[in-house]
Amino acid sequence: MRTIRAVLFDMDGLLIDSERIGLRASVRAGKALGYPVDEALAMQMLGLTRAGSAAKYRAAIPGMDVEAFYAAFTREMEDEIDRQGVPRMPGAQELLAWLQERGIPRVLATSTAQALADKRMERAGIARFLPLRVTGDDVAHSKPDPEIFLKAASLAAIDPEACLVLEDSVNGIRAGRAAGAVVGMVPDLTPYSDACAPYCDAVFRSLFEAKEWLMLHIG
Repeated sequence: MRTIRAVLFDMDGLLIDSERIGLRASVRAGKALGYPVDEALAMQMLGLTRAGSAAKYRAAIPGMDVEAFYAAFTREMEDEIDRQGVPRMPGAQELLAWLQERGIPRVLATSTAQALADKRMERAGIARFLPLRVTGDDVAHSKPDPEIFLKAASLAAIDPEACLVLEDSVNGIRAGRAAGAVVGMVPDLTPYSDACAPYCDAVFRSLFEAKEWLMLHIG
């Protein structure tokens, strides 16, 4: 296994438990506008940028006013976060703090728009650990395209081959593999399956377990 010199983090479903909030918000927004959005359809958007998910929604629901839907979705999601906060995933703060103490570069690589990503990390109490960030505003192509992880590795000034990508979605692990990074999957809403195997170098039950693995492979 290659020596790891930087870690590139997805956000939703990996560092913060926001994807369940997003699924509920998608269903509520669809209902409010009269669109047949269910959790199965919303699940297909995990890991995609706004543009990428908009194309999928238009294909699934011809004539859908995607801009109106996303305005409603954002209101629903942010209202719930404002009311209830956004929980950290188990081990997230511990892993980030451990990497920071050792001076290991940590880069956020999320398809979420910058303003929303910044807000969610602040609400979750982990923004201070991730000063380097690539968001959906910074890339032209959604995961599984490798663009976001290539930019994140460049921001860390580390070759992609020496970076560990941590992801929870199939689109995310495919993007990490295409970038040439070492890829670790921490399954959440999307379970690990044999179909994920070609894109993963390791599978972790939590970020606590990812930290234990990194203790053996960090350089």
